Amino acid sequence: MAIYRFDTRNSKTHNTSASDHDDYIKRDGRYAPDYDNSNDDFDIPQKYEDLIYKEDNNMPKFATNDPNKFWRSSEAFERANGRTYTEFEIALPHELPDEVNIEIAKEFGKEIFGNDFVYSFGIHKKSSSKKNVNNIHVHYMFSERILDGIEREPEQFFKRYNPKNPELGGCKKDRTWNDINMPKIYRKKWEVFLNNELEKYGIEKVSCESLANQKLEAERNGDTLKAELLDREPININGYILMKIDKSGINSLRGTVRKTRNNNAKDFPDHL
Repeated sequence: MAIYRFDTRNSKTHNTSASDHDDYIKRDGRYAPDYDNSNDDFDIPQKYEDLIYKEDNNMPKFATNDPNKFWRSSEAFERANGRTYTEFEIALPHELPDEVNIEIAKEFGKEIFGNDFVYSFGIHKKSSSKKNVNNIHVHYMFSERILDGIEREPEQFFKRYNPKNPELGGCKKDRTWNDINMPKIYRKKWEVFLNNELEKYGIEKVSCESLANQKLEAERNGDTLKAELLDREPININGYILMKIDKSGINSLRGTVRKTRNNNAKDFPDHL
C-alpha cells in the first residue's frame, strides 16, 4: 500500500537558509556525495548518495545558469522577517519504478506551480526501516512571489511590490500561501492527484484524512480488516527532527525529542 505523507514548512519554521536547503534537496555543495569535509567543521555522518532526480523551474534570467543564486539572493534581499522559501515534502509511491515517480513529481509540480512561481525539487530514495519498502520522496522548494513577466535583477526581485508601477518594484507575494487552510488544501490536491496515478497501476488509494476518520469510513464500508489496521496512534515526527538526524545522527537529539523519535522509529522511517 502506498504511503501518504505531505509535510509543509518554510524558512521561518525550518530555521535553515534557502541556499543551504537548496543544496540539501539537490545533494549539491557540502551535501554532494563527493564532498570533502576534512577542511571545515561540517560533520556528515554518512554520504548522501540517495538522489535520483533534481530540477529547477521558472528561474529568472539572473539565475538561469546558477539556480542556487536565486536562493542566495532571497537570503540577501528578502525583508528581514520574510520567508525566503516554502517547502512541500511528499512521499512518493514505493511500488512504482523510479522513472514513473519522476514523472509524477514533474507533473504535480507543474499542476501546483505552473509558470507562476520559481521552484526547485529533488527526489531522494533509500532503504527504510520497513522490509522491502524503499523510502522515496520529493522535496519541492518554492518562492511565494508571483512571476509577472518582468525581468528584474536580484535586489529588485525581492523588493516590495509596486502596484502602480510594477516594473519599479519587486514581484508580488501571493498571500494565499499564508492562509491557515493552505496545508489542508494542498494535502487534498496531492491525495486527488496521487490517487489518479495509483488507479492506473491498480494500487490501493490513499487518504489525507486522519486515521480516526479513515477508520470510521472503513467501518461504514464493512471493511473490518482495514479498520483494524487503522486502529492505532498516529505517528507525528516534525521534519526538522528528521533533518537533524540525517545531518548529524541520532546522538544530536536531546531529551524528549530523542525519546519521541526512538519510540516511533520502528513505525516511521526517516524521510529526508
